[in-house]
Amino acid sequence: GEVVKDGPGTVTLTSEKTTADFFVTEGSLQVNGAAGTVTVAVGAAIGGQGKVTRIVFQDGAILDAAAGALTAGSIAAATPTLLDKSLPDGATLPATATVTVRNAKEGLVLSCASIPEGLTFVTESGTLEVKDGGLHYVPAPGYRLSLR
Repeated sequence: GEVVKDGPGTVTLTSEKTTADFFVTEGSLQVNGAAGTVTVAVGAAIGGQGKVTRIVFQDGAILDAAAGALTAGSIAAATPTLLDKSLPDGATLPATATVTVRNAKEGLVLSCASIPEGLTFVTESGTLEVKDGGLHYVPAPGYRLSLR
């Protein structure tokens, strides 16, 4: 079944055996254990150090990088009108989404096998967009890209 995280505030998952799907409509879901598919609505957030089967970002969702590295089996972008929770895992959605990344001063780690075209991450240091088969970074004024 699906669990709806509604209302302000933060809910933290710590169980490594959670397989439930979550729909975050408000506030933040911190996954420090495991979860199934997590759909993150406009203005809602996901973060943590755990593992998620799939993250579906609606346009305007937030990725909170403060807690550390979050691992996702797959990532999808969806606008509210295209969101169809009956799609099988791994299906791609013909949509784009802009995701705001907050608390990324120490860096951002999001492990995933693939990230769909049309997904854009916006941080205080710039914009990272998935397009044309690659990642495109546009630094914000006063920032530069440093590869290690």
